[in-house]
Amino acid sequence: MQNLSDNSKSECIFWGKFQRDGQFVSCLSLVAHCIDVAIVFRTLVTLPGIRRAFHHAAGRTLTDVDLDRLAVLAYFHDLGKSNLGFQFKVFDPGAPKAGHIQELIAIIGDEYLSARLSDALDIETLLGWSAPELPEALESLLLASWSHHGRPVNNAGEMGGRSYLARHQWWDANDGWNPFDSVRQLSDTAKIIFPNAFGLGGQPLPSSPRFPHVFAGLVMLSDWLGSHPHYFPIQQTGTAERLVKDREIIPRMLKNIGLEVHNHRQTIVQAPITFKTVLDSIPALYKQPCTPLILKTRLPVLSSPNPKPVPARPRPRLTGSVPFFQQGR
Repeated sequence: MQNLSDNSKSECIFWGKFQRDGQFVSCLSLVAHCIDVAIVFRTLVTLPGIRRAFHHAAGRTLTDVDLDRLAVLAYFHDLGKSNLGFQFKVFDPGAPKAGHIQELIAIIGDEYLSARLSDALDIETLLGWSAPELPEALESLLLASWSHHGRPVNNAGEMGGRSYLARHQWWDANDGWNPFDSVRQLSDTAKIIFPNAFGLGGQPLPSSPRFPHVFAGLVMLSDWLGSHPHYFPIQQTGTAERLVKDREIIPRMLKNIGLEVHNHRQTIVQAPITFKTVLDSIPALYKQPCTPLILKTRLPVLSSPNPKPVPARPRPRLTGSVPFFQQGR
């Protein structure tokens, strides 16, 4: 953490996460944040349920090269933060509230800026990951990655407001900072982190209409998890150091939040299926009593002057789904 009056601007740009505490600021580089999200994504797709969903949406079994390439596209989710409107706004309270999604989409329709973005991103290499006759498959996946805040984006773009500023100001070099240098640094780092993704060969990435939807959902989840300050502190760190730390902490995080359940599955496999063994295998987080919350919540009571008897309905047994869980389904 450093004082705002020091050289925090030169130290933080290009930042991916920024935190202010009075006159003190801390920042995490854009490259480091994108590494966090990409490694979370790549770890999530090793989980049986998520990997199975990806195979189903793709219509084929995805290889490790496929998954590395998808992780690269997830890594590029925040490259729009390279625009200087976004970077400068935290240092100037009166600056326009620049974002990083609309401001990226805005330049795709500009021939000159789009060419500079394509060059910095090494788009020709990325296009080699889709079938030659279906370059729009890669575009769909990039747009899905850039839709990680939940609102789908398209490359039509807007003409006014922040989009105008993005095209005419925020992607131009200023005061020694060049947004396309940041994009190029992101691209170069991706090749170091996922070298197999950039090798020759491999099948074209899936082009089915449903696949970008599944991909977008997992990028969103990866960004949520990869932005948790407890696991991913906002502080300056080197690329190699961040990568080592991520690979150490992410599997533990996924166990803590209940997404990685291998140990619980093994417990049930090795023990008789009873209500007690099932309950004992559930993480303690999900067994905390709800009574305090219920007592603090005022709920309206709905009643009918002529209530009708509710027919008895069979209740599903908790243990009934255990065999599916044992099988990783």
